[in-house]
Amino acid sequence: MIFSFPTKNHFSEKSNIKLIESSAINLLNYVNKYNLKYICLPKVGCGLGGLDWHNDIKPLLINIFDDRFKILNI
Repeated sequence: MIFSFPTKNHFSEKSNIKLIESSAINLLNYVNKYNLKYICLPKVGCGLGGLDWHNDIKPLLINIFDDRFKILNI
């Protein structure tokens, strides 16, 4: 399965932390609904999104995701 994970409202903007939080919660709900065992995703909001992984995103996602989620270091 492939899921959309919005991080921006417009491609030219910086990623939005509230949108990332909402996307993470929605993804978690789908993972639970479909009983998925393993989910891979990139460091969302970083790179072209302009946010810092260690200070902005990782602390947020740690509180939402569980051990089924693997963040790729790409």
